Amino acid sequence: MNTWLKKLWLLVLVGALAFWGGQVCSVAQANSPPSNIEVIRKASADYFSDRHHRYHISADNLYALLHDGDASNDPVIISVQTRAEYTLGHIPGSINVPWDEIADIAQLQDKIPKDQLAVIYCNRCIYSAQMSAFLNLLGYNTLDLAFGFESWTQNKTAIPDHFDPKCVCEHTIDTETHIAEPTGEYPAIEATGNTPEEIITAAINAYLASDRYADPTICPCDLEKILLDEDPANDPFVLSLQWPSGYKRGHILGAVNIPRWELFKEENLSRLPADKPIVSCCYLGFTSSQVVGILNIMGYDAQVSLHGLSAWTLDPEITLFRIDDSRNWRNYPIAGTAACTSAMQMSQAGPLPVAQLEKKAFCPNEYIVKRGDCLCRLAKKYCGNPRLYRGIVALTNQMHEVDDSFAKITNPSLIRVGWKLCIPNDEFIQ
Repeated sequence: MNTWLKKLWLLVLVGALAFWGGQVCSVAQANSPPSNIEVIRKASADYFSDRHHRYHISADNLYALLHDGDASNDPVIISVQTRAEYTLGHIPGSINVPWDEIADIAQLQDKIPKDQLAVIYCNRCIYSAQMSAFLNLLGYNTLDLAFGFESWTQNKTAIPDHFDPKCVCEHTIDTETHIAEPTGEYPAIEATGNTPEEIITAAINAYLASDRYADPTICPCDLEKILLDEDPANDPFVLSLQWPSGYKRGHILGAVNIPRWELFKEENLSRLPADKPIVSCCYLGFTSSQVVGILNIMGYDAQVSLHGLSAWTLDPEITLFRIDDSRNWRNYPIAGTAACTSAMQMSQAGPLPVAQLEKKAFCPNEYIVKRGDCLCRLAKKYCGNPRLYRGIVALTNQMHEVDDSFAKITNPSLIRVGWKLCIPNDEFIQ
């Protein structure tokens, strides 16, 4: 009798295993990304695949392109400032398509040839970063202006505040490594089309019509209150886009590190929760703005930690540099009603005293000139474009003001073996 029962139990067990084994396979297949999200994921993975690619252009490099005497390389400049902001001040020649009036991405596409570089900017590089990412997914060649219009002018009428001081303070730093296991769950979105471009366009336009688009940031002070309120149920998933080496030095409480070039791989995207808010943090908020825009068109509920790590801590070993560092600000000509108000006063303000610069000085990458080097080749190697050599000149000369071991470059065509230059590295512009 016992033997018969054992055999019967064995048959039941084998049948159950076969049944549940089949169920597991069907769940795994069902938990693959939906076809429309998969289209966006692949385009995003391709866009962010090169960890050395730069998605932004500095004010210096944009000004250089516009004034190098070669009109053939001039980019189309799109302002997504609000109408009021644009009226006060904008980059001369820029076309205004206000972010708060964009209901269809075609409103931007109509202004930009696919075979020409476009530079997009807003006042703080939040909405422009999102728009630049969207257009790149659709096959356009766009960059957003690093630091936004704030980097172009010091005109206090056009730009009353370079950053929000209420959101910049010393918060709790976490040095533990946090891992998120794959969930295999993805949001459901209504974005259809016959081609990848049609699907991506439908997803973008759905996001533009949503409440999330109007408020894509969270103040770090508010974020910390949520994380420390002893109610884990309301905690967002904190996504760190830092380089792994930077993440080890310190990050936001509980942040999971997935660098931008890894994020949109299927195995990593599946680590993000589809049923709770996501807050993304990089160094300054620029890359997070692009990532958050893409996550939102996929149906995630994502926000940017305003000003990135620069607003979370004052520790230079973690932030690398400050969003409120005046060395990032220029005073190039502007158009608009503010152009004839305080611009002259600001231009007469002069540079910061050396004592203040010494406190802020930071060179992301020192380089000693070797035989055969020239600035154009160095710019192509480190900045991706030989025409961006002026950025190396500007950064090196800024460092020379506080450290005379750096070269003083007066003629970009003449650099000497042994000179110390300052060149941006991959972490320098986030």
